[in-house]
Amino acid sequence: MVYDVFAFGLCNGAMIVCLYFGYDMFYSDKNNCDDIPETAFLNSVMFVILFIGYFMCFVYLMILFTVPCLYMMIRE
Repeated sequence: MVYDVFAFGLCNGAMIVCLYFGYDMFYSDKNNCDDIPETAFLNSVMFVILFIGYFMCFVYLMILFTVPCLYMMIRE
């Protein structure tokens, strides 16, 4: 149980750090990857990765907010 919680926290913590730095690089004024034909595909891949990461964060937030409500509803 302790290992699972630690692994979950470590993996999701790494995901949050990668999303933060990826967001910082992707939306930076210095990012010209879309203008260069060789890196335009990688720019699209980065957008998809960020989108999936934001979706996962949204799912985790929904779970975080709904589980206590379900617990209270079942308890009554």
